[in-house]
Amino acid sequence: MTYAVSAAVAIVEAPPIAEAMSWVRTDTPRNRDLINMCQAVPSYPPAETLQAEFGRLALQGNMGGYTNIYGIPELRQAYADHTGADYQAKISASQLNAVAISKGP
Repeated sequence: MTYAVSAAVAIVEAPPIAEAMSWVRTDTPRNRDLINMCQAVPSYPPAETLQAEFGRLALQGNMGGYTNIYGIPELRQAYADHTGADYQAKISASQLNAVAISKGP
């Protein structure tokens, strides 16, 4: 038996969770540990080093403040430089349109 599928449903892309998990499980060489950010509540805890860093930062009194909506310019540029090194490209902070990055004041 076959079912008719709406054209709108047929063009919906598959969720990224399974794809991201395949990257985590692969033995492909990488230059850093991966952080799966494709789902709000992953089925496993963050890496212990990340948990420890969150804990350390949470104890600092100045971590609850706000920054610029897109984040601290120097931090955004450092991330752009870091990402550019991975892709062997020059990336400016202004090109990170979908990235808002911040830390405490």
